[in-house]
Amino acid sequence: MSAPSTTSYYPFDAGAPAVFSRDKTGNYIFIAFLWLLIYDHAITLDKEVEWIWTLRWRLPKIIFLINRYIVTSLLILDHSVVLNFTIAELLLLIRVSSLYGHHKLFVWILGTLYVLALGAAVGLQAWYGRQWQVVLYYKDLPGCWLYTPGATNPIQWHMVVFLSVEGALMLLTAYKVLSYFHKDMNPAITVLARDSLVYFIIIFVCLVTIVAKDIRGTGVATLIQIASLLSWLDA
Repeated sequence: MSAPSTTSYYPFDAGAPAVFSRDKTGNYIFIAFLWLLIYDHAITLDKEVEWIWTLRWRLPKIIFLINRYIVTSLLILDHSVVLNFTIAELLLLIRVSSLYGHHKLFVWILGTLYVLALGAAVGLQAWYGRQWQVVLYYKDLPGCWLYTPGATNPIQWHMVVFLSVEGALMLLTAYKVLSYFHKDMNPAITVLARDSLVYFIIIFVCLVTIVAKDIRGTGVATLIQIASLLSWLDA
């Protein structure tokens, strides 16, 4: 394909119908998950009011409200992945820390890991963003489109940082689960450890897939869509 322009729309060609169809399918999928999230919030709001809103303002209540409203809002509005990482990973670090009894040395180690990973991710995402340029694609196609003329995608090294953090947290959680395998474990801690391990495995696999896709490359110049909430609502 010829390089898209930053000042004029790309001319309609034989590939346009497939692009519009794929974009609309993606929008419908996102809207479906958005309504599923809203539905979940609606049917559990009474329990949230009863069990959470009546609590004093301490760490458990703050963590729940951040995860329930701020993190989900950032995902819906499609903010920077590093910003999402900043909040989501902090909550996950707190969960892992609780499995180890919030031991002071362990908390310091996790905190240092978090700060170093965040700094590296910010720098690497800034570098990654410089590999792309904002362009106009087909007229009436929603979203913001980025273009790179290279034969392969720039590797998202900030995702490698996330991958390393998730890998470390997954191993720490797995160790705690295995260490209590033959012991009587607090039911709440058991659920926390089990759910955390399942989550870490899923996220780890997703991150590996993203990085592997970038390393393999596409062999052609690449366009990607940075969608907005309004573009999804235009579906």
